[in-house]
Amino acid sequence: MASLEGSCEYDLIPLRVSASTQMRDLSRALCEAKLIVHPVNSENNHNRNENVSHRLLVVITQDDGQERSDINGDEIDLNEAEEHLPRANLNLRGFFLYCYMWMTFQWIEPIESGAYSGKIPFVVYKIMRIVVALSLWAVVGFEVFNLVHGFPSLLANTGTFTAIVAVMHRLLWTLRYVILYHLGLYFFQVHRGHINDVLNNSRRVSLNQWKHVHQFIQDLMATTAFFLLALPLIQKLIPIFLERASRVRGDWDATVETMEFFVLVYSRVVSMPIFFFFVLVVQIHILELKEFEEQLTQSKETLTDLLKQYKALTKRIQESSQAFQPYLSGLLFLLVLWGIIGVYSSVEMFEHIPPSENPSYNVILSECLGTFSVFVCETAFLFSLPLYKSGQISSRLSNLIYIVTTLDSEDQCRHKYAFDTEAKISHFASLLERHQKYGNVGFKVAGLHITQLKSVWLTLLGPVIVFVGNLLIKEHF
Repeated sequence: MASLEGSCEYDLIPLRVSASTQMRDLSRALCEAKLIVHPVNSENNHNRNENVSHRLLVVITQDDGQERSDINGDEIDLNEAEEHLPRANLNLRGFFLYCYMWMTFQWIEPIESGAYSGKIPFVVYKIMRIVVALSLWAVVGFEVFNLVHGFPSLLANTGTFTAIVAVMHRLLWTLRYVILYHLGLYFFQVHRGHINDVLNNSRRVSLNQWKHVHQFIQDLMATTAFFLLALPLIQKLIPIFLERASRVRGDWDATVETMEFFVLVYSRVVSMPIFFFFVLVVQIHILELKEFEEQLTQSKETLTDLLKQYKALTKRIQESSQAFQPYLSGLLFLLVLWGIIGVYSSVEMFEHIPPSENPSYNVILSECLGTFSVFVCETAFLFSLPLYKSGQISSRLSNLIYIVTTLDSEDQCRHKYAFDTEAKISHFASLLERHQKYGNVGFKVAGLHITQLKSVWLTLLGPVIVFVGNLLIKEHF
């Protein structure tokens, strides 16, 4: 039967269930029986009116024998049952990140995937990859040329160690995005099967989950654009404006500054696809773990089936960790080297600020503050954020044990859920703990879990600061 509610038409499906029935189990049973078809993902419903959707007329049999009828009384509709509905047409191609991967020539759709349009010859993308790589290395070569010719002058004005660190800082400032670009090329070329699994939604990400991930990636791209593109431009412009306002004569060259900012934007844009794709994959894993957490508390499946689902989920996480190992190792290397050199350069920079009576005090101070702010933001977004997101997976995995151990067996028994005895709770928690201890689950970098890596950073932070401080105080060089 059908009814009209406002401007939206519904197909009502009468259904009689007991009062103890949970909506998640009901939706799963309906989908397994093929009684519900999602109107968006179903190929047979493309020509239907957009205002038509499916809803359930639920007849609930209560404990007193009476019946209560309601339309979606417990909020079961196709949005609620999304996780268990067919998703044949839901894939991740066509959204902005996918187009960005194409436009930067990092990702080339394999011909065998069947998604390659063929409108642009395949060889054009490979040629453009070479052009982008050569242009980045040309920038590095130009920077090396300038450093070599300017090193004698720098050495005459500063100490030997300070001059060496300044050269390394300037070189690494240009080289770090070239390294990330080639790590991205390697990943998108070697792990095409893994990437296609994500793009084809082989992990069966639901529409609601995908909307969440899509919004998160869009917000991240906008935030990153501000901190890694707009903020460096502001940092360069503020000292120029202050210089002109105070009528201090500087050595700014408009052409040089324009070219430097163009190189800054260009190198960042072509090198960031792997960063966003990594965060996309990690966010999908986080949502998968969150869904499994909810399933554990309201599941009627056997412990064996739940353990199989858990092992399949952790296996996918391990595969992602292995695929991103070169990228994560590169981040680790750059974070250590960039952090040490950046800290020393920042301290050295603030040490040489002139007295406040100096006419150029405001200009130099603003330049130092701007440079340090860009250094902090870049370190936080480019290097620390991927490690932090990976750490969330380890936290979610550890949280599964806590969720199981805190389940109420009496409540589980009353609703006829899986963990209806304390023995089952204890047994399954021990299985999870044993698997996490010996199964190498979670993201790793250089053989260390990301959560363990965070403690290493905290341990190394003090020695690095002491090391730099001793160098400044004792003035060995």
